Amino acid sequence: LNTHLAELNEIIPDFAAGEVTVLAAGPGQGKSAMMLNLMEHMADNGKMGVLYSLEMSPMSLVERLIYRAVRISRRYFKKFTFNDDAHKAEMWAECDAIFNQYATGERFEVDCRGGISANYIVSKTKALIKQKGIKYIVIDYLQIMDVQDSFNLAAEIDKACIKIARLAKETGIHIFLLSQLNRT
Repeated sequence: LNTHLAELNEIIPDFAAGEVTVLAAGPGQGKSAMMLNLMEHMADNGKMGVLYSLEMSPMSLVERLIYRAVRISRRYFKKFTFNDDAHKAEMWAECDAIFNQYATGERFEVDCRGGISANYIVSKTKALIKQKGIKYIVIDYLQIMDVQDSFNLAAEIDKACIKIARLAKETGIHIFLLSQLNRT
């Protein structure tokens, strides 16, 4: 799996099958945006993947994908006015087509349900490898994964990471694991 980001390609020339890449940064630093960009690039090159979004609601994720696809910022889109009805209809038709690509899993699969655990990710990913031939998954983000023992969160996160690493090795897919660094 290669990225179209030149500086990243210099650091990591290839995202090898069967490995896990951790992308960690503070809140609002662009981890999710970068991965959506990378997923779009991989979809353009015929690589099917899955995004397990533990943070964003389905609607906010779809909005991000549409804004990105039509190359317009959210702020601008919200106050955008159309000069004529034909242009307005064309823009909404394009947004509808983009939405349908994601809703049907044509570009990549998206799972935004609440309470996603490592066991769920392992099970669903194995099924999607057989069904759709996925090559990678993105987990956004690690610290809000559903765990059994919230009093011992560090140990539970360790167990989840081990399950995710095993999934990568057993299946040969690449796993991108996003992690949020503490603000302090």
